[in-house]
Amino acid sequence: MSYMEQQKGKARATDEELTARRNQVLFFRKKGLTNPEIAKQMSVSISSIEKDVQWLKEESKTWIDELAKDGIIDEWHLGIEKLKDTERELNVMLNAKRKLGGGQTESYVYDGIDRLRILKLRDDNILAQRQYLLDGPAVHILKKHLDDKGSYEP
Repeated sequence: MSYMEQQKGKARATDEELTARRNQVLFFRKKGLTNPEIAKQMSVSISSIEKDVQWLKEESKTWIDELAKDGIIDEWHLGIEKLKDTERELNVMLNAKRKLGGGQTESYVYDGIDRLRILKLRDDNILAQRQYLLDGPAVHILKKHLDDKGSYEP
């Protein structure tokens, strides 16, 4: 049953229904659909979709303002610490050795293709850390701008 069929006979959507519709609009926007495509998919008017998109955009501004005021720096710091922790874990895996019998003393636990995969993951992680460090000044500037202005206005 389409959204419109569910809504037939109702004069005005309740808060729950409006929230459900906006969540659907957000879902379709994340999938890359245009407003007319979303309207067709949901069987609602384009004006309803446009109002929902406008509401979602305003909600996004509120979200970034609150994030800046309540901890964007902390979130950024936590993110880089998680990346560093992952790098440590990958290094532990790379350096893990096992004892062998029969005259051989040790070998890596992960070798061959597994070792190459772990090395690739570690390299990707290091690149992500570097990107995070490059993004740091942008995070700081955004925070400073929000502190000065009180809201995000590029």
